[in-house]
Amino acid sequence: ASLVVVWAMGMSLMVEQDPVALARGLLEMGTRAIVFSLPFAGLGIAASCLTASSNWARVLALAGTAGSWVVYGYLVTRTTGVAASIADGVLPLLPQAWLGDLWRPGGGVVLATLVCVALAMTAVGVGTWRLMRRDL
Repeated sequence: ASLVVVWAMGMSLMVEQDPVALARGLLEMGTRAIVFSLPFAGLGIAASCLTASSNWARVLALAGTAGSWVVYGYLVTRTTGVAASIADGVLPLLPQAWLGDLWRPGGGVVLATLVCVALAMTAVGVGTWRLMRRDL
């Protein structure tokens, strides 16, 4: 629904656009944005499976999301020594490392999509595994 609103605004308020090309571009970019959000949604689902409190689940999900950005920022700045070797191993596990490939033209978007889906499924799987082992 939001894509339809953006498309209508683009068609009525912007300089004349090709309606089909605009719709195709919005669908493509909207799909890429959804793919990037999947690992964070998986983190939220895992957090809700780890605790019985909805407030604690929110705290865990927000801390995990914010923490992943902090870790990413720290690891990206490590360029020499042992820290660079550790960063090379940890960065592919963070969704932020795949952000650039989602927006570049070419085949990198396929791999980035698969990794984002895998990260989301891993988080959901860990949360589900933990939930199934709890005595509710």
